[in-house]
Amino acid sequence: MRGPSTLAARIGARIALSLLVVWILATVISLLVLMREMNASYDKTLQETAQRLLPLAISDYQLHQVGLFELRPDLSLLQNIDLGLTHRILSDQPEYLLYQLRDWQGKVLLRSHNAPMNPMLPNVKPGFSSLEHFRLYTASSPDGRFHIQVAESVKHRYGALVDSLILFLLVF
Repeated sequence: MRGPSTLAARIGARIALSLLVVWILATVISLLVLMREMNASYDKTLQETAQRLLPLAISDYQLHQVGLFELRPDLSLLQNIDLGLTHRILSDQPEYLLYQLRDWQGKVLLRSHNAPMNPMLPNVKPGFSSLEHFRLYTASSPDGRFHIQVAESVKHRYGALVDSLILFLLVF
């Protein structure tokens, strides 16, 4: 098959090809920037969640330890949050976050219902960690006795990126 024979057709084909290359390049760069910004935003949210959840989880654990939780379950700070959000508003929504409260030796003391019974990580070093299916943030109490590990599903995190990619491709 022969290419365009007239000068206008050749110029038009080159312009169309150049625009396609520029569009693909702009899409790739945009997705890389979007991925970096989304990861930073998700990490910040994961960190804030762990820091806010730590005192609530410690309080609930201490209620369990002294036996008040069985007598007065309404004292549970985590359960009240859970009832306020998960059961009323988000009952049909999947849960993307899970947590484990651990002691200074790494033993799991308290966990969300969707968290594994065994420690998610062998160590309790504060900061971010990545597993095959989760991104984790570990926060520690000021005295170092308690650590909370909050994890987010990587599938959820990158699902938003795939949706963005599909939208970018649909524009073309």
